[in-house]
Amino acid sequence: MSGYTAIRSTERVSGIAAKLEQAHNSKTDFGIPFLDDALTGLLPSDLMLVGAKTGRGKTALCVHLARVNAMKKKNVLFLPLEAENDEVEMRLLYQIEAGLFFQDEQRDKAANVSFRNWR
Repeated sequence: MSGYTAIRSTERVSGIAAKLEQAHNSKTDFGIPFLDDALTGLLPSDLMLVGAKTGRGKTALCVHLARVNAMKKKNVLFLPLEAENDEVEMRLLYQIEAGLFFQDEQRDKAANVSFRNWR
């Protein structure tokens, strides 16, 4: 067999720990404990497709994922295929403002807070 180099199994196994640590450090968290526990995050080689009926929170989930990882200084590329102009930016602002709204104990928690009402 030309071009084939035999490698001892001990040599191959010795690099696994370093590869696992590198994968763990480069993974993307969901920022939602249940999903982080169940799916253990996304690796750089993973592709996530999100699908559901209209109005079920697909964009909100993806914006949340992007915001959580951007706050951890990770590069984020968001490619919405059906969003309106500036919708992703508006949803990011809404998530930040809604978070601040619910931190303020003087606010009426029963207020109808939603992206549509905020916008």
